[in-house]
Amino acid sequence: MISCHCHLCTWYIKNVCLLVSPLVSETFDSLVSFTSNLTSTLFDSAYSALASDCRPLVLHLFSGIKRHLSGNSNSSLESTVRRFYNDLFPLVYRRLLNPGIGHMSPQSYSPLSANHDDCLRMTRQDVSPFGPHPRLLVSSLSRALGAGRALSRLLRLAGEVVNATEKATLSRECGRGLVRMQYCSHCRGLTLIRPCTGLCVNIMRGCLVSVCIMELALLAVRNHVNDAILHAQLHGPRITATVSKGRDDDGKTGRDI
Repeated sequence: MISCHCHLCTWYIKNVCLLVSPLVSETFDSLVSFTSNLTSTLFDSAYSALASDCRPLVLHLFSGIKRHLSGNSNSSLESTVRRFYNDLFPLVYRRLLNPGIGHMSPQSYSPLSANHDDCLRMTRQDVSPFGPHPRLLVSSLSRALGAGRALSRLLRLAGEVVNATEKATLSRECGRGLVRMQYCSHCRGLTLIRPCTGLCVNIMRGCLVSVCIMELALLAVRNHVNDAILHAQLHGPRITATVSKGRDDDGKTGRDI
């Protein structure tokens, strides 16, 4: 009897994981897609000279955010944000800070131009054209996405644990404990019956709070990027002078920047 109940428990938990995991993934994907499009509209509306070339950068930024949310162990928010701003700097430098350089067509984009862009990417952190905003974005996303990332990893781990538990031999005491834990009325869908001291409801409230915080942080990416570009425009002369000095020093010493 106890063994039967134990298998019922693991079957129930496994099916909850199978049901909830794709719903969580779908919610995260929808949120990331929406905020990615919202961030792209910043360039369409305020920085049209950058719009076409920045769209792939935004997509790559949010692809990295999506990987991080999925619980991917190889993902790094810091690397994702750093690459975004490294790739953004040459565009901002040529088209906003020094518009005389202009928009280079594929025909006029020479190896020398490519080398100059590579130089700008490599020196971006030293020149600091975007001020503290890249660091602030990493900090904001790390705090807000932590709960979502943990939930994704937890659901995956729960499924693996349940699969292992199905093959495990449980002690009599453990089995009795699992039977006593037979799901609260709300968990079983009997919503007219009072839930077990609000435990399940409170847990769901906690889950929803983390999703709301995550949504606010993703929506704020647009503002972080805008503030970073405005910072670069405000300090344009200093940035241009720093880049020019680095280029002159490079010419004198023969070093790559």
